[in-house]
Amino acid sequence: MLELSPISVLPYLRHAGRIPPHADFTVTALSGGVANVVLKISPTHTPSTTDAFVLKQPLPRFKTAAEWLVDIDRVKVERDCALLLHDLLPPASAPDVLWFDDANYILALSAAPGSARLWKSELLSNLTSETAALNAGTLLAILHGSTHNDPALRARYGEPAFFVQQRIDPYLRTIAARHPDLAAPINAVIDTLLRDDQRTCLIHGDFSPKNIFLLESDQLLLLDFEVAFFGNPAFDVATVLNHLLLKAFLHRSLSNAPTEPWKSMLEAFWQTYRHTAPPELVRQSSATGGHLLAALLLARLDGKSPVEYLLPHGQLQSTIRFAARDVLSQPPRDLSHTLAVLMSTLAALSPQS
Repeated sequence: MLELSPISVLPYLRHAGRIPPHADFTVTALSGGVANVVLKISPTHTPSTTDAFVLKQPLPRFKTAAEWLVDIDRVKVERDCALLLHDLLPPASAPDVLWFDDANYILALSAAPGSARLWKSELLSNLTSETAALNAGTLLAILHGSTHNDPALRARYGEPAFFVQQRIDPYLRTIAARHPDLAAPINAVIDTLLRDDQRTCLIHGDFSPKNIFLLESDQLLLLDFEVAFFGNPAFDVATVLNHLLLKAFLHRSLSNAPTEPWKSMLEAFWQTYRHTAPPELVRQSSATGGHLLAALLLARLDGKSPVEYLLPHGQLQSTIRFAARDVLSQPPRDLSHTLAVLMSTLAALSPQS
C-alpha cells in the first residue's frame, strides 16, 4: 500500500490519472489530528480554491505517546457517512466525496472554501460566537433526529469496534484505569454508551471544533466522520460541551476572560439541541450527559490524547481534574445540573500568576 506523503502524492495522482501529467500543483499538509495523513492539493496557478481537493489516508497507529492502534478500514466508514450526510444535512454541511482508492485507502474530498475558518482556531483566539454554537446544536439535532431508530443505519454503523478503538478504550477505559477510585461510575457510562437499547441514532463520534469549519454567517461545515457510529446521542452532545468548557477554562485562567460569552455559547448549544432534537434523544442526552461530560473532561487530561493547549498549564489541569472528579464522585445528575456546576467552577477561577 502506498504511504501518502507530500513527496509521494503528486506522482501518485499523475500515475492514477487524477491530475494532468504536466500541470503544477501545490501540496499542503493539513492537520489530521493524530489519526490521518491529510493533504490539500491545489492548482498552483489558479487563484480560485474551487479546484482544490483534499486527500485522507488513515494511520494504523495514532500519533500519540501511548500506543493507540486502530483498523484503517475506518476510512470506509468516513466515506459512507460523508455520502450520507451530504444528502441528509443542509447544503454545504458536509464535503463532497470525489473518489476513493480501495487499494491504498485514500479518500478524496472537496476542500473547504478559502474563506472558511476552523472553529477550534477561533475559540483558541477567544473569538466566541453564540451563532456558531446555536448552529452546532441545530445541525447535531438534525443529524440525530433524521437517523433516529433507522434500522438500515443501525445495520451499517452499529458495529462498535471502531467506536471502542477510537473512543471507549483510549478515553474512558484509560481514565478508569488511571483513576481506579472512579472506575465504577466511568464503567457505568461505558455500559450505557454500548448498551443496545441505548443506541438510538447515528452519532458523529468526534463532533468537535477541530472538525468544524465556520462558513458565512457562522454556518457549519462538518469534517471527519471516521468515528460515526449508531450510538447514544449523549456522546456528541457532551463532546461539544467538553471542548467549549476546556477552552473557556483556558482563557479564564490565562487572561481572566469574561465567562459570560462562553456561558452564552454553552447554553445556546444545549438549549438549541434540547428544543430541536426528538424528545427521546434529549432525554438520553440529559440523563447520560452529566457523568459523561465529566468523564470526557478527565479523558482530555489523562486519556491517550490529552488536549495540547492545556499541557503547559499544570495548575489549570489540576483545577479541571478536581472538578471532573468531584462530579463523577457524586450520584449521576442530569446534564443541565452538571453543566451549571462546571460553569460555576469556571466563573470562580482566578487567573494564573
